[in-house]
Amino acid sequence: MDNEEERADDARLVVEPSGKIREADESAERLLGRPNLIGTPLLEHLHPTDRRIVASLLTTPQQHGARVVRLIDQGLGSQVAELRVSYDAGDPIKGSIIVSLRGLSTFVAPSRTAYTSAQLEKLFLASTDIITVLMPNGDWNASPAGTRILGHQPGYEPEGGLLSLVHPDDLERAVVALSEVAGGVRTQREAVRVRVRSADGDYMHFDCSGQDLTHDPDVGGIVIVARDVTGEQRAEDERADVEARYRATFERSPLGIAMIGLDGHVIEANDALCRMVGREQDALVGQDVDGIVHPSDRILLSEHRANQQTGALMRASETIRLVHEDGHTVWALTDTSVIEHPDGSPAYHIALVADITDRKRLEARLEHQAFHDSLTGLPNRARLGDLLESAWRDRAEDSYLAVLFVDLDHFKAVNDERDHDAGDELLGIVARRLRAVVRGGDGVCRYGGDEFVVVCQKVDSPHIAMELADRIRTSLSRPYLLTSGEVTIGASLGVAIASSQESPAELLRSADRAAGQAKEQGRNRVVAADIPL
Repeated sequence: MDNEEERADDARLVVEPSGKIREADESAERLLGRPNLIGTPLLEHLHPTDRRIVASLLTTPQQHGARVVRLIDQGLGSQVAELRVSYDAGDPIKGSIIVSLRGLSTFVAPSRTAYTSAQLEKLFLASTDIITVLMPNGDWNASPAGTRILGHQPGYEPEGGLLSLVHPDDLERAVVALSEVAGGVRTQREAVRVRVRSADGDYMHFDCSGQDLTHDPDVGGIVIVARDVTGEQRAEDERADVEARYRATFERSPLGIAMIGLDGHVIEANDALCRMVGREQDALVGQDVDGIVHPSDRILLSEHRANQQTGALMRASETIRLVHEDGHTVWALTDTSVIEHPDGSPAYHIALVADITDRKRLEARLEHQAFHDSLTGLPNRARLGDLLESAWRDRAEDSYLAVLFVDLDHFKAVNDERDHDAGDELLGIVARRLRAVVRGGDGVCRYGGDEFVVVCQKVDSPHIAMELADRIRTSLSRPYLLTSGEVTIGASLGVAIASSQESPAELLRSADRAAGQAKEQGRNRVVAADIPL
């Protein structure tokens, strides 16, 4: 083989034209770190970056000399070997190739000067890991990768020896691991991660593994392989930092947060959400989320989750009602998103939940104030417009829509003869009597001053509307016992039935005109506006 003496411990392989190993000796099995090599592709055992060049060598084996290649990591970093190929002239299978491998790590010698040989320079320069041999007397030899990666000049000798570069907080762990390797209780596959000081004073992270070859006459020390994992450690630290910040946000957030599985069950819930629905975490986690959602809102949320899982909807914001453990309703603004696996498939849902119960109550109060009379509590003139529009749209062919306009008689005299407090007290009693005498479902509104309107839907006949108006007149004509004494007033009513009118506003005007006619005819009476009797 290129006139160079072949060593007895060189590995020998016979490779078929297909690239598969047909024969392998024990040295090959030891070097490649596995038995039963026969039938496996040779390239499978080489470092990916070296496979292309070796494939080229196999096609023209006699046109190339020896090559330094990297073998698949066997626990000592990137194992390096010298590879030669040639045809086997005596092989009965035409095209078979003999591959010889010489593990360059077996050239390590106790002497420091041995590490300056051309062969070992190839080994060290090819390696992306730091390979160090620590001698029993404390001397050490390291590959050029060490100074290159750590930024030191070639030949750098740290004061205090090799271990002086290790971070003080990692030194004890490194020493223990080294002693375990020497004692045979730590294998070369059990790496220890330590920080090593670089030339600029910063620390880099390395995964270090070792093998005790002190009794090997060609090595004579402990072989340490250090793989630079600074980038990996930085990524791990960043992930840990993100996770820590997420965990702090999750646990301390004033918003309720829940992780919900694709099946709708709660995976995790923070304290804010547990307080919001009055449940302990143990009672909430693992339960179907529908258990805390108002029945009327469950279908909506279920549809959102289904759409998110199919990709039709990535995010949904809704105002829903939750059910507290004690039964009361909690209004919540929810923002739900789907979290995906790296391959894009849905993993789980994350829901942010804000308690807006107080805001809803305030909105309800403001809405009530905007559409209700503060004195009587009845819907006001603005609300009457909505009520009439709705009743007008919903009127049916088999029933009637009636509007009763109520104008109090002699109310001004009460204000003039007593005072406005007496007038206000009287209006309050009028409102109560109106609510008591109308049918269930009829709408009673204060139109303004001493005027009221009653909207009656689904009236069976105009006569029933007239009878209701007369009951109202009779009720309002009874004496009123006020704080200042007893008073008696009356009421003039106009009744309009939806028929020839073209709008709800015209229907209301018809009832108003009819009430005016009742006053003109002597007050305390009911007048119909064009009722088809």
